[in-house]
This record gives sequence, C-alpha cells and structure tokens, in this order.
Amino acid sequence: MASGVLALPAALTSGVKEYSIGHKNITVCILFPHDLPEWYSKVYVVTKFLLSYLLPLLVIAIFYLLMAMHLLSAEDVPRESHVFHRQLRTRRKVAKIVLTFVFIFAVCLLPTNVFLLWYYVFPSGSYTAFWHAVRIIGFCLCFLNSCINPIALYCISGTFRKYYNHYLSCVFCCCDSGSGVGGTRTLLHPTNSALSRCRSFTMRGTETITLTTLVQDRSSPATS
Repeated sequence: MASGVLALPAALTSGVKEYSIGHKNITVCILFPHDLPEWYSKVYVVTKFLLSYLLPLLVIAIFYLLMAMHLLSAEDVPRESHVFHRQLRTRRKVAKIVLTFVFIFAVCLLPTNVFLLWYYVFPSGSYTAFWHAVRIIGFCLCFLNSCINPIALYCISGTFRKYYNHYLSCVFCCCDSGSGVGGTRTLLHPTNSALSRCRSFTMRGTETITLTTLVQDRSSPATS
C-alpha cells in the first residue's frame, strides 16, 4: 500500500509528448509536464530520494551491520577447536553476504538518484555525454537490482551453488525424455523417476538451506 501511494504522483502527472527532429517525430515520456509548478519536481525528487533510497539504505546498513557484528563475535560459539574454527569461517562468510547485499543496493540505485538530483534539484552545466551515460547506466542498474541478489549469492555461497546446479540439472534431465511438445509436457509434468531423484537428493542432504549454511567452504568436495 505504501509503495502504491508513493507511485501515485508519477502515475497521475506523467505523460507523453511528441517532438519533431528533422523529418521524424518521436514520442517521449515526460515525468513532469510543463504546466506543473517548478517546485513540484524538486519536492518529488528529494522525497523519492529520501524514502526510496537514503532511508532504506540506512535501515538495512545499520541492521545488517549489527547482524554482521553479532555473527563475527565468538562468544556463543563452542570452544572445541575444530567446531570453533569451522563456525567462525561460516560466520565470516555470512557477514560478507549480508554486507554485500547492502553494497549492491547502494551501488545499483545510486547513479539514477544522483542524476535526478542533479537534473531537477541542483542543475549545473549542460547535459553532456557523461550525464547521459549516468542516466542510462542508472536506468539499467535499477532493474538489475531486482534480480542480482541470487546471482551474488550464487557467486559467494558454495552450498547455494551446489543445490542450484543440482536442481537445474534435474530440470534438464526431465527434458531428456522427450523433445518438442512432448519435451515441454515432460518439463511441466516431470516423471516419477525424475521427482524421486530430486527427493532422494534432498533427503540425503545433511545441510539445511538457511543463511548460515549457504556459506560452506569452497574447498569442500560438496561445493566443487
């Protein structure tokens, strides 16, 4: 509901406008029509920057940092030598994961917010190729932010990578029994043998996929 309310002004004021360039007419999306007061665009951009970037970034940075500090503290880890060092390595990797998520959020949404603040709130200089690149890169990174967390987790976590690769191979194994329409039907309705193989793998696994077990050592044979 809050997201819908925050998106309502853009839905109400945005429009399209046609421009003539040479012998061609192009239609572009206009976020702030010219009939709106000049202060509206500045208030909208600053409010959006505070509510959709700065405030969420501060919240996740503070709580993820507290989580990382708690994980890195060794007070509640058993003091047995092998258990202690294994748990400490695992906790360090979990701390790296949560801090990586904060970094990804900050980097992906920073360029577009910098561009909007420069263009509408602190305009200085002309619209150069640099600002055009910032605008396009920021636009792409905003969408990339919606799907990059699993990719980052795949790169960092050996256990996540192992289970992902296995179940992906299960899907392709289901397709091997047929091609064309039959192959599609097999993918949508896998055979009992394929399902049993996936279930047997899950039952044999001794790890529970939680945030703390997604970060086993890469040197482990199970993650190779």
